[in-house]
Amino acid sequence: SVVIVDRQGQSKPVSIPESEVQEAHVSPDGHRIATVTEGVINIVDLERGTTTPLTPEITTGNKQQPVWSPDGRSVTFASNYEGNGDIYSKPVSGAGSVTPLLKLPLDQFPTGYASDGTLLFQTVETKNGTELWILPPGGEARVWLSNGSQNNDAKFSPDGHFVAYSSNISGRSEVYIQSCDNAADRVQVSAAGGSVPVWSPNGKQLLFRQGNVLMETAIGNTGGLSATAPVRLFDGGW
Repeated sequence: SVVIVDRQGQSKPVSIPESEVQEAHVSPDGHRIATVTEGVINIVDLERGTTTPLTPEITTGNKQQPVWSPDGRSVTFASNYEGNGDIYSKPVSGAGSVTPLLKLPLDQFPTGYASDGTLLFQTVETKNGTELWILPPGGEARVWLSNGSQNNDAKFSPDGHFVAYSSNISGRSEVYIQSCDNAADRVQVSAAGGSVPVWSPNGKQLLFRQGNVLMETAIGNTGGLSATAPVRLFDGGW
């Protein structure tokens, strides 16, 4: 099931057809959710209570890791329906066709957009670990982070200047923030394990999971990146 949880840990269920939802990603305006169930992406309209398949024309392969465009008009996702795990996009209105965005020799999966349309994505694990790449609008894809570790869950900050991600470079999964342009400007945010970082809308806080506990830290960037000691928000088992 899918629930909406406030900062006090109070939850309310989302009305969607009974199914096992593997992923749920909220649109920029907060009115819709892109869900993944058994390799199918659905768009759930929270106000109208409707659930609509994003790509009914694709009947083979899996569709996963949907990422909303900055304007909320389209969803970018990974699919292997043409062989490799490549990256595609389609308008959420259902109009138009599926558009290939990126095809590389290895499988790749989108993780987030910057406000200018730059796409963050990760590659499958290779001898170099799970790499993070960026694809600027109209530009060429390039490696952003390759450290021989598993780097996941990458998200741009709202202003596009920083990236939050999880990495097991220390031997366990921890959450980090790093400047987009300066690899030396990096801060470990979590202290006892962490994953799935999410920025607050104003970019001043970062939330992440520590097991089943939701944690929060305050982010500063005056004179360099900084993060306060993480505090527990709630533990509801999500």
